[in-house]
Amino acid sequence: MDANDLWMELEQAFECVTAINNTTTNDHPKKPWITSHTWSLIAKRRELKGRVIADDNNKQKYSDLSKTIDRCINNDRNSYVTSICEEIEKHANSNQPRDLFKKV
Repeated sequence: MDANDLWMELEQAFECVTAINNTTTNDHPKKPWITSHTWSLIAKRRELKGRVIADDNNKQKYSDLSKTIDRCINNDRNSYVTSICEEIEKHANSNQPRDLFKKV
């Protein structure tokens, strides 16, 4: 075997291992308060982002969509926090300190 044959075997081994272990890692896990509707808007914005450079109409759509996403995220976060507070109040009123402190 010469060096090229050894290199080809090594390259095939690397390709095989990377194909098996090729998992995408998400550095930013999904926030629990963001709803599926908001995630779909975020996906639309990602699709639109590539076309923003092309014309001004897409820039305006992108800007409007970003504002809509910001409002949706704020509403989602507020409703999430409100639901947690309501659950905490329910545990406090029903004299369940264990569940209360788990939530806090």
